[in-house]
Amino acid sequence: MRNRIVFIISILFCLIFLNDVSAQRFHVQETGLWSQVRIINPISVSAKQPIKSYKNTVFIFLSPECPLSRNYIPELNRLKNAYKNCEFIGVFPGKSYTLKDIKVFIKDYKVLFTTIMDDKKHLTQLLNGIVTPQVVLLSAKGNIVYSGLVDDKIIELGQQRQMASKHFLADAIEELEMNKKITINATKPIGCYINDL
Repeated sequence: MRNRIVFIISILFCLIFLNDVSAQRFHVQETGLWSQVRIINPISVSAKQPIKSYKNTVFIFLSPECPLSRNYIPELNRLKNAYKNCEFIGVFPGKSYTLKDIKVFIKDYKVLFTTIMDDKKHLTQLLNGIVTPQVVLLSAKGNIVYSGLVDDKIIELGQQRQMASKHFLADAIEELEMNKKITINATKPIGCYINDL
């Protein structure tokens, strides 16, 4: 009888322990995409060091060959300066351009934010990058809270408004910083398709 009680207590203890381990695993998964970004370990083009700042971050998919990427740099620089608590990181996906091409782009268009090469497109796939310039706002918790257009200036390729009337990215950053629900969390990105290379 005593052996049976010891056996039952042992089983209960194992079940409680396994349940606690499962809860811990679930909690780790809830931390979001930053754990996967750490594994990808993106390296800054200029500093040649891993990106270590895991706060609210705008990832901007760029291409030196895409006119829209070039045209949006002044607005992206302005947003970077306006939202000091938010990190801005330019992502150059694929192997279509060299490090030299990217450095020339950064210099010629006066890019003020950190840039990384994503030659194997791991980060691009993780964040569902489709075109350049597409933006993805990742919260400090690792959740994608907005993905798509910077604003509504571009109507379609080759057609744009003189001025933007809707500022999707800026609105999402402000709502995120004020802990509000993101009103528009996605728009269809318009731009140059990220190629398969």
